[in-house]
Amino acid sequence: MAEKFRWGVIGTGIIACKFAEAVECLDDAEIIAVSNRTLSKAQAYAERFGIETVYATNEELLADERVDAVYVATLNIQHFEVTKQALQAGKPVLCEKPLVMTAAEAEELVATARENNVLLAENLWTRFLPIYDRLREIIAEGGIGEVRVIHADYFFRMEFDPEDRFFNREKGGGTLQDIGVYGLGFIGTFLGYQPDRINYVARMGTTGVDEVLHLSLGYPSGAMADATFSISTPAPFRAMVIGTRGRFEIPEYGRASKATVYQYPDVEAGRDSKGTGTVANVPEGTTSYVIEEPHKRNGFEYIVNAVAEAVRTGKKELDLLTCDEIVSWIRFKEDIKNELWK
Repeated sequence: MAEKFRWGVIGTGIIACKFAEAVECLDDAEIIAVSNRTLSKAQAYAERFGIETVYATNEELLADERVDAVYVATLNIQHFEVTKQALQAGKPVLCEKPLVMTAAEAEELVATARENNVLLAENLWTRFLPIYDRLREIIAEGGIGEVRVIHADYFFRMEFDPEDRFFNREKGGGTLQDIGVYGLGFIGTFLGYQPDRINYVARMGTTGVDEVLHLSLGYPSGAMADATFSISTPAPFRAMVIGTRGRFEIPEYGRASKATVYQYPDVEAGRDSKGTGTVANVPEGTTSYVIEEPHKRNGFEYIVNAVAEAVRTGKKELDLLTCDEIVSWIRFKEDIKNELWK
């Protein structure tokens, strides 16, 4: 077996624990070093996950020649500084989402990565789930025809705390800045990341962040997408991709392990029909089936593998998530945020 890919982790919160749990299930990867601004937290993380080296500073971790790549899991507002520091040290970086708060910061990180000839990736791990490989294959084969409409909703209700990162402007709060990456990433998977028409409406909270946001996007092809995000309202977490010959329905699309595929027969709707695929009239011959792709651990393992493979083969960005896309969506979010937060 090839030598294990060796990770260094900066930051030790809940998401960093999820990353470590994913690495544990991989035969060819390991975390060998961790750092945190609070040394006791780094020590506790290392003990929990059997990590051999604990550093009191990021600089010490980044100077460790054994580390093949760094996972950044600090607070959102610290991502830019820490990621740039790692890139300048010549370390490939997988940074937790959102990568940064502004397009200017994203562009600077991309430039820094290219100057130092190292990989930069945002941890949009959902795109790398095996279920989406299957769905992309079905689309490529014409299985649901031409994609025309996408719906993607992400709802949950947080206990209100003005100091919590979800509700605090200074900590990058609001639905779009945080969970919006899931919906936009999902839409981008199937329609790309450059819509040419954008509409939105929001419910602003008492702390001045968008607690509920609805987006409508139009694409040059004529396809369209809509997404609703909320941190104050519970509702199903689901998505749908609708084509001219069928559709996918994906429950919990942000961590999906299954999807239902509906494929319509090649018949014309009659004058009195309400349309192929509706509840009122599903033509004879419509087929449906469920695809299941259980995660090996929690879903992070697939992007961890993708980063390791990219670094080993000399790539500087991931095929499924380019730096151009990352910058484009961050600029998109920033433009809307600036309008909402006036």
